[in-house]
Amino acid sequence: MSRHVVIVGAGVAGLRAAEATRRHHPDVRVTLVGEEPWAPYQRPPLSKELLTRVDDPAEPVPLNQALDADDPLVVRRLGVRATALDPAARTVTLDDGSSLSWDRLVIATGVRAAVPAAWRDVPGVLTLRTFADLGALRDTFTRARSAVIVGAGVLGCEVAAAARQRGLSVDLVDAADQPMLRMLGPEVGRFVAGLHHEQGTLLHLGRHVADLADFAGGPVVTLDDGVALRPDAVVVAVGAAPDLGWLDGAGLELDGGVVVSATQATSLPDVFAVGDVAVLRDGADDGRPMRHEHWTYAGDSAATAATNLFLDPADHVATTALPYAWSDQWGCKVQTLGRVSGPPTLVRGSFEDRRFLALFAEDGVVVGAAACNHVPHLMKARSVIEQGRTLPDAVEHLGDRTAAPTPTTTLQETRPS
Repeated sequence: MSRHVVIVGAGVAGLRAAEATRRHHPDVRVTLVGEEPWAPYQRPPLSKELLTRVDDPAEPVPLNQALDADDPLVVRRLGVRATALDPAARTVTLDDGSSLSWDRLVIATGVRAAVPAAWRDVPGVLTLRTFADLGALRDTFTRARSAVIVGAGVLGCEVAAAARQRGLSVDLVDAADQPMLRMLGPEVGRFVAGLHHEQGTLLHLGRHVADLADFAGGPVVTLDDGVALRPDAVVVAVGAAPDLGWLDGAGLELDGGVVVSATQATSLPDVFAVGDVAVLRDGADDGRPMRHEHWTYAGDSAATAATNLFLDPADHVATTALPYAWSDQWGCKVQTLGRVSGPPTLVRGSFEDRRFLALFAEDGVVVGAAACNHVPHLMKARSVIEQGRTLPDAVEHLGDRTAAPTPTTTLQETRPS
């Protein structure tokens, strides 16, 4: 009997792990387990074009995949959920009562929308994580006249923009001083705030939700400054929680996710974790474990795990790809690469024109970049970051020769006279 790799989770990380496993190990059997009934699909369109289109989508946008639909060594178990892991017996139990034996296991179960317990039973409170969530949200937005979006990260901002495009009045609430702060930093975040303000969204930044309760069959959102909002719908976009319940008692090291090394190996032999569910040991600057919730890490970590599946641990390779994220809002494609650290230096374009490239540096070395509608130059910035170039060298390589590069802490740039 050939060796068997079980991959639990059929999102982008799980699919890419399956593809890479078949590519690196052509004699290995692969079983891909997914809780949803759909073939692996793209989640970003849920908060973008699928939320704003006029007609209801019949199915999600499938992920492009290299797996052969007729490959006899690939089995897809969709519409079933993993309920238990027994590492001693090397089995995964599924909610249909069956179990799968494995030689290697890849955990790719991703995350679920995080909703405070006190809010879960309030009428009109919604989240957006799955295609089923999309249907409920579209139905609500069709009937609603107003919405409060709690959380101004990427998802919250995109849902707020979609709601406004559908004609709803929108209040966007976040405890941070600017939207998308983790992804963009305060200066570029302020630019995004301006986009939403121009389109009529009411921004409540630096504000906490003091209470979210049911009043006469509808939600009432009370902020910490005493403002009470009474929308038809509330969308909670305050983050995500890893799907870990099925791993209880398995002996895995868990810390806000499945703890992994840079090789995607977990604390259990022959068990790997990839994508959003994985927490990189010592991944944060302060030495704490850190999750990378972005598209490229899902694919890169999956490729790393597949490479390492049958190698001696001493020969494992590490995931080294740069963090990358993007968001589409109000005609702007906002993208980031690497780390957002300190004030940005604007090297191309302008905030006013909604087309720019900005670099971030630590100790004079470029560590990250942010761009709006400047895709080619952001891709060029990748090599600058990977090579560890100094900021002056990077400006010379990437900068607009007609404009002086400017460290900026506001939405205004300085041009040479």
